Amino acid sequence: MNNLAAELSREQTTLLTTMAHQYLMEGTWPVWHFTVATLDRQDLDAEELIRSLPRVGSTGHVGPSYGLTSRTSPHIADDDRPALTIAAALHVPELRPYISDPFLQVLQTLIVVQRSARVSTQEAVKPRFTMADIERDCRTCPRASLPDFPASLRWSPPHGADPAEACQRKGIGGASCAERSASTGRPQR
Repeated sequence: MNNLAAELSREQTTLLTTMAHQYLMEGTWPVWHFTVATLDRQDLDAEELIRSLPRVGSTGHVGPSYGLTSRTSPHIADDDRPALTIAAALHVPELRPYISDPFLQVLQTLIVVQRSARVSTQEAVKPRFTMADIERDCRTCPRASLPDFPASLRWSPPHGADPAEACQRKGIGGASCAERSASTGRPQR
């Protein structure tokens, strides 16, 4: 399945809401063991369900892809913390104010920085921003959501690397890393 907005089964939705509710209560994604054990109590197989979620891009183990979770390998260790992505908020509306809305507000800020950056005929000038810029322009973002942004905003893929693939290898989930790399070059904190 490659339509991220396609209707999910009840079981798939249960997987996402189990992960999301823990994130919303604790401010951190649960370890995979918690998700597996919680779903097991409902006679659901978390491993099977996470593999059944829609993804776009590469369908194998090589190449960039994007889905409802940050899962990038076929096996998830018990202490791994797979996260839900911005696209998951399509299926878990409670996440929108904490994940997708802040991301879109930050993206708007970065667009303003990009468009207002000085352009020179003599040198390549990259736009620069700080977390203070984002916090100033994202006053309505829940403070708990802002700490998730700095890691993906400070890191850029190596020169010549495919941004989405490099982001996956670095463990930076969601579209934020690849989107930032493609739209603003290499901003620094």
